[in-house]
Amino acid sequence: MKAVGEQMINKDFSISRMKFNRLKNQKTFNSKAERLYRNLYLSLNSFRGDRKNFVGEKEIAYRGDSNIGKKYKSTDYKDRLKNVIIKNNDWKTIIKQYDSKDSFFYLDPPYSMAKDNKDYNNNDVTIDELYNTLKNIKGKFLLSYDFNPNIKKKFSGFKKTIVNTQYETSGNKIDKKEYLISNF
Repeated sequence: MKAVGEQMINKDFSISRMKFNRLKNQKTFNSKAERLYRNLYLSLNSFRGDRKNFVGEKEIAYRGDSNIGKKYKSTDYKDRLKNVIIKNNDWKTIIKQYDSKDSFFYLDPPYSMAKDNKDYNNNDVTIDELYNTLKNIKGKFLLSYDFNPNIKKKFSGFKKTIVNTQYETSGNKIDKKEYLISNF
């Protein structure tokens, strides 16, 4: 029998509000594959991947391709992720537990404006806390953060790259700058 992830290869991930709402309300599953499909579908077709709010018709038009399931047409990921450990836990706990010279940490915390925008339920990650945790780790890190003068000053001893990106809100595209900060 195929592994659960491999069973997603020919699944239909086309965008549909009716299908999204039906899957969102589904609470029981006949198999692990059915549950994985539901969770992937909701993640791919929800606003910010929150699995609660349908992405909307504007996003469907923006994507230009309603069949985004093409992402799951391959099993190439198996070899690339063979020795990778993915954890979902408090970031400081993960760093403390797994920090070593062979570790790599990617951090994408709520940005400085997230608290004002009420973007996330947990906006309690401060710049000082990030700096104090990352300044002496043994492993490598890459931190993604908004273009903020306080972060530039705090992380002055680290490599900083400015990247241009676009945010989209209510169909409006806004050009923004962000920092990628690393210790390598």
